[in-house]
Amino acid sequence: MDMSLNKLKVGIVAGILPQAAVELKTRLIAEAQKLGRPVEVVMDWEPPRKDAPDPLFHLRDQKMLSLDASIRLQKEGVDLILLPCVAVQKFLDELQVEITTPVLDWLSAIGEELKVSGVKKVGVLKCAYAQCSASSHARIFAGGAEPVPADEEAQKLTGQAIAEIKASGVTDKAVELLAAAGGRVGNVGGGV
Repeated sequence: MDMSLNKLKVGIVAGILPQAAVELKTRLIAEAQKLGRPVEVVMDWEPPRKDAPDPLFHLRDQKMLSLDASIRLQKEGVDLILLPCVAVQKFLDELQVEITTPVLDWLSAIGEELKVSGVKKVGVLKCAYAQCSASSHARIFAGGAEPVPADEEAQKLTGQAIAEIKASGVTDKAVELLAAAGGRVGNVGGGV
């Protein structure tokens, strides 16, 4: 049997969050191997324009970068496109109108997993929750789970982690700050 006929070709938009994209690629390949499913991963590494502001915090630039990268990946013949940045999920509907290749709606997948798992409350940190649109919130909480906002200390820790990431990238310190913030959210009755 020719397994190449069953190979899934996945495109990842890597220009906005390269470290997250590499982690996503690694996990995707590992999961595909566990399932015995051949997968080819194509990364679009096109960086933001030199004259653009920091794309990590400027959604308009993220939207355009995501659209341009998705068009390039579609031309590469990928079967599915993944966007590893939560902020660009708010543009998913607009993006999908512009291309014919499906873009994974992982916020809906999170919502479905919450429903299947029976989770009733979900702790949310300001950084990710604030960047999502109302339609994104609806997709995450479609199964009836209740968002539980983090307390002030968790928000402060999250802000410090964002500053650390902006200054130095994803460091051990940033991960520790986010873990501490997540631990506080878990203590107010939510699951992170």
